[in-house]
Amino acid sequence: VCVLTAALANPVLTTTVAENKDIVLVLDVSASMQTRTPQGTRFTQAQQRALEVLQTLPRGRQMALIMAGRQPQVALFFTTDRDILREAILSQQPTDAPGNMRDAVLLALSFTQGSGTHEVVIVGDGAYGPLFDLDVQHSPVRHIQVAGGEKNIGITRMALRKVLDT
Repeated sequence: VCVLTAALANPVLTTTVAENKDIVLVLDVSASMQTRTPQGTRFTQAQQRALEVLQTLPRGRQMALIMAGRQPQVALFFTTDRDILREAILSQQPTDAPGNMRDAVLLALSFTQGSGTHEVVIVGDGAYGPLFDLDVQHSPVRHIQVAGGEKNIGITRMALRKVLDT
């Protein structure tokens, strides 16, 4: 009886939840992204992962791009134009400054407005620490980590001077 009732109700299994989401992509442009790995720089890897996210964006869905540098910066607001999105991703460069991933994610979450129709995708090396305390109840957040981030140290400036003989 239960099986017959379920069959008559025309149940539908949906797997398109992710397909119905616009994406706010947060790209790490901090100094640590300049680190070279056997696969290239961390930033080059991050750009490739961001392009993969763009490739899986369903037709008709939009994407916005936020750079997570010292101050979060909106590189591109929501658009469905894949060529413009691709160019925006490829035209970014890592900075010599520490990043502020927390504020960048907060900015991305403000774009979602708790609507449930957006997903925040973070692409970075994970050198920014945990983001667990952020309120992400109404907007899914996905993290795509590129190589590195666990041991993060680098020289961003160096100055030389001549020692005077006395």
